[in-house]
Amino acid sequence: MLHPNHRYPDCTGVWRLLRSAEGPLWACFTCRASHQATADVGLAALRENRTAQLLRALTADGRAQLRATERDRRTDPYEKP
Repeated sequence: MLHPNHRYPDCTGVWRLLRSAEGPLWACFTCRASHQATADVGLAALRENRTAQLLRALTADGRAQLRATERDRRTDPYEKP
């Protein structure tokens, strides 16, 4: 199975299917990498997008938990320093 590669190893961009003069392409809107649209590349791009979506949701949840913990620390009069 072919996997679409970003231009930069730490890119977390989202793959989108585009139409071009050369035919359909999967393109990353962050690093501007692109690959010819084949079934294997499309499946890999969709899986990567889903994984990125889950990681964004987990990051948001973790951020909310950290903020709640910090808020509780500031308002808890019984917590020892």
